[in-house]
Amino acid sequence: MPLLPPVARYAVPGAERVHALLPPICAALAAVVCVALLRTRPRLATAACVLLVVADGLVSVGLGTELASSPTVGAIERVYSTASPPSWGGVAPAAGGVARYLYLGTAIEPAWPYFPPATGLKGLRSANGYDPLAPSAYLDTVGMRQDGGVDHPKTLLRRPGWTLDLLRVTTVLVPRDENPTRISARYTRVGPAGRIVRYRYQPRLADAFLVGRARDTTRTAGAAAIRDADGFDPRRDALLEGCTTCDGVSVPGSAGSVSGERRTNGTIALDVAASRPAALVVSEAWFPGWHASVDGRPQRVFRADGLALGLLVPPGVHRVQLRYVAPGAAAGGAISLVSVLAFAGVAGLALVRRRRASARRP
Repeated sequence: MPLLPPVARYAVPGAERVHALLPPICAALAAVVCVALLRTRPRLATAACVLLVVADGLVSVGLGTELASSPTVGAIERVYSTASPPSWGGVAPAAGGVARYLYLGTAIEPAWPYFPPATGLKGLRSANGYDPLAPSAYLDTVGMRQDGGVDHPKTLLRRPGWTLDLLRVTTVLVPRDENPTRISARYTRVGPAGRIVRYRYQPRLADAFLVGRARDTTRTAGAAAIRDADGFDPRRDALLEGCTTCDGVSVPGSAGSVSGERRTNGTIALDVAASRPAALVVSEAWFPGWHASVDGRPQRVFRADGLALGLLVPPGVHRVQLRYVAPGAAAGGAISLVSVLAFAGVAGLALVRRRRASARRP
């Protein structure tokens, strides 16, 4: 490969080239030997394949370094134990609904090993994105990366706007070496905990509320509005993305009350009492796949204020149900079912043919 002109100009020279090529060449030759042995010495070939995979991991993937630096079984049990809190403590509660923590650091390492997957097992809610499948629109609005880090944490620390209020963040974690000298008065310093400095934040919004005026907007405009601490108040207006039926919801301010909230995995149930046509805003990240019903009748779900769930409700007392169904789940299930039936049919046909062939033998 390094001799091919398109590759040669990028290949390293000298001994480094040998060092770079030797492991894959040896692995390829060993694989050829294993394939040759499969016909004559299958057990030996199987053992050689296992050793080859382990050796490849130790040499090229870096398993040796991972094993040398990996924590003990006891340490892992403490990290994933539902009884023990993270080293920085739990998430501070707050009136008005759910409470979440937000890690504000450009580097994610100071939070190790208490990333969202670990804290999620402890029952702690996180506002950080931590997954290749994390919604990019949500990450862009908050200013996060998929590894849970934040590109410009000082922006939210100096001027939180309404972002943390909509996310119902009550605990903010900042790496000690990134802790700024200037910080918004809305944060209350709790103290350091290892490599983390902990702050309290009191959300100004409940995790579900009704407002009397809804306006059509774009995601970019909605995200910009919640970052502006002066020009927009989500307690008076709801910015709903792509809302062509917002004209009837035109009186700003609070428009009723929300009670009886119940959350399970993928569902949110609410009792709302709207004094006039209103927009319901729920502190949960919008994503394709959210469905809503008001008193059993389907209702469209909008992206509200750049990141949350929003829908329109008529005046009166209503039961609202929000349910998340992964996009493509039905199609994927149908394809899987057809595949299973096809495999079962092929297996059944092969069995019938075998029995018929056996019956024909003298």
